[in-house]
Amino acid sequence: MTATKITPFGRGVHIGYNSPIHTILVKFYFTNEKQIPSGIPEKRRQSDQSVDDRHAMAAELNGRKDLAVVGRVREGRVDSGEHFIDNVHNVHAGCLTRGLSNLSYTLVDCHYYWHAAKGKFVVVLKLTTKAESGFMPISNGAIEQRRALARTCWSWCHGWINTDGVVTLNFGGRMPDGKAHHAVVVREHQLIAATVAEFVKEEDE
Repeated sequence: MTATKITPFGRGVHIGYNSPIHTILVKFYFTNEKQIPSGIPEKRRQSDQSVDDRHAMAAELNGRKDLAVVGRVREGRVDSGEHFIDNVHNVHAGCLTRGLSNLSYTLVDCHYYWHAAKGKFVVVLKLTTKAESGFMPISNGAIEQRRALARTCWSWCHGWINTDGVVTLNFGGRMPDGKAHHAVVVREHQLIAATVAEFVKEEDE
């Protein structure tokens, strides 16, 4: 396994070969539903209780019962994840999908939902190395809009690694005219935040 890379924005997470991380969820937060690109379908979000129960069970099954407690991060919630990217500003994800696909992560879902507690609309990209069934084929329009979202500059990004083998990347504060100074990328089998000086074109990732 590759040694953990430490960056000014947190630490790297080993992904791909010989990694327990099988799924990457990339989430983009919007305040206005009209800003969500057309072609991305809406789905109903699971209840907070269902999400918390799943997190708590995964933490206990993986020997991290200490993470399966209410209020550890957010009041009244079970947050079993641990930060690995902490509040990176002026950031994009333009090369991320290509970098993940090079390590056999496949984009299997692209949708959005309304998150009532946060008052936000959330676009979700799901990439996984697991064989999945029952998902709807992703339309060409949704794929193109995914690319546009990833290239957009966002005010902030947080990354969480969860005990169930899922990594969540949250991007918020859409800046359509902003200039990104950082990017979330794959480098040497590690998912990290890097300066744009380390940026390469998606087709070269």
